[in-house]
Amino acid sequence: MISIEHINREELFAIPLPTETDSYTPVSNKFILDTIDYMAKTMGLSLEAERFDSAKQGNMVVGNLNYEGTDPDMGLKIAFKNSYDKSRSFGIAAGSTVWVCLNGMIHGQIVMNRVHTGEARSIVHQQIHMAFEAMIEEYNRMIKIRSELKETPMLREEAQAVVANLFFQEETISSVMLNIIKTAWNKQNSNFAPINSQYFTAWDCYNHITESLKRSHPSDYINNHISVHKAMSEFLVISKSGTKNTTLVSEETINTSTLFDNKIQDIEPMMSRSIIILP
Repeated sequence: MISIEHINREELFAIPLPTETDSYTPVSNKFILDTIDYMAKTMGLSLEAERFDSAKQGNMVVGNLNYEGTDPDMGLKIAFKNSYDKSRSFGIAAGSTVWVCLNGMIHGQIVMNRVHTGEARSIVHQQIHMAFEAMIEEYNRMIKIRSELKETPMLREEAQAVVANLFFQEETISSVMLNIIKTAWNKQNSNFAPINSQYFTAWDCYNHITESLKRSHPSDYINNHISVHKAMSEFLVISKSGTKNTTLVSEETINTSTLFDNKIQDIEPMMSRSIIILP
């Protein structure tokens, strides 16, 4: 298992930058942060919290910078990923942060990834500008979706179907994350309702899932959030249509009650079987 380490800015900047070659132009973490800080200052944004995670001896990093927004419960977010070993291209996305738990909402990767060649720094600079330009619109979209999720009741079977799909078919969440979600679902929490509560909503489910995504590998962090947001958005569409969103099972499929009521180690041998999600 690859170890993930939480680091601060000084440690992020201290990671040795690889040598530039004719075919590879590394983009330093400091260049990325300096550009982000400049854009935030230009837009008058106040930084409230930041987090940096590294893996592969610092060769892979993901950064989350959270800024004060107009909504008291949600802030603006910029998330980026970068690598020093050519394993991943730079990527950046804009979204929002739920203040009570610092969980993220990321709708989509705002700008394209790119290979670290040629005029890399200039292109990365442009991509960061594009992300900030899209940030406010994306933030307002997230506030609207948050309101819809809060107003949408969610059955236990529906929540299990969403998570089962993310685990088995999308492979967005790992068995470790699945355990975190299961624990969160059954725990009394002043911020989000447990799954057996009559007040359990799609917003509660969303945050239980994104809480587990804090264990994501840096290279997967942004895409995992996008995948979860897509799954919950699809649930909203289905809910509005009046169609029950649950996982159908047969003798050849996994029953969702077995999936979450049994221990993870009892489930893993059955991972090769199929899950069918009805539209």
